[in-house]
Amino acid sequence: MPMDPAVTAAWIAAGTSIVSFAGTVAVAIVGFRAAEKVGAAANATAATNTKHFVNATRDDHLWEKQGARAYEEVLAHIHFRSLRLEANLRSYRFDEQSEKNMEKFFESYQPESWFHVQARAVAYASADVMEAFELATRADIEAKSKFNSWTSMADHNRGIALAGAAHSEGFSGEDVIKARSEAVAAAEALQKCDGRVMDLIRAELHSNPRIAAATK
Repeated sequence: MPMDPAVTAAWIAAGTSIVSFAGTVAVAIVGFRAAEKVGAAANATAATNTKHFVNATRDDHLWEKQGARAYEEVLAHIHFRSLRLEANLRSYRFDEQSEKNMEKFFESYQPESWFHVQARAVAYASADVMEAFELATRADIEAKSKFNSWTSMADHNRGIALAGAAHSEGFSGEDVIKARSEAVAAAEALQKCDGRVMDLIRAELHSNPRIAAATK
């Protein structure tokens, strides 16, 4: 039976609309899926970047913590040896019990080994601090050498005096006085070097915004 031309046209139009609608839906689905993939990739990238940022921040904080700890050990050693040296070079003495108590006070401090402190300083200290630290280390060796030389001479003379031996077997008073003067000069040079190390460390630590804020 022949189809009415108007009906035929209507069906053609309807079919075209259905095809267009199907095409629009297909494009929309493909576009949605593409956008979904892009969004997922972007989210994954953001998550990865966030993880890297968190890890980097944590590593920075850990480095700062380890560096601050290394500086604390250096400062503790400097403070201890400064007090110890000052006590050794004083020109007066307390009574026997007071001297024993002072010795116990110094012996109560149990620092990390000097090699350990040096290793941590090498690992974490800045170039400026490390340079000053090395100068202070050499000054410390010199101060100890001068101090030991002076005390050896003084102890030798004291032993001779107690034994009643001839004075000519000991060091002259001028030599002993000179040795002590050299020990004092070396100690003062060491304290100057130690002061430089402490100033650099304090300036470096307080230049960190987090540390500066915490100390206000």
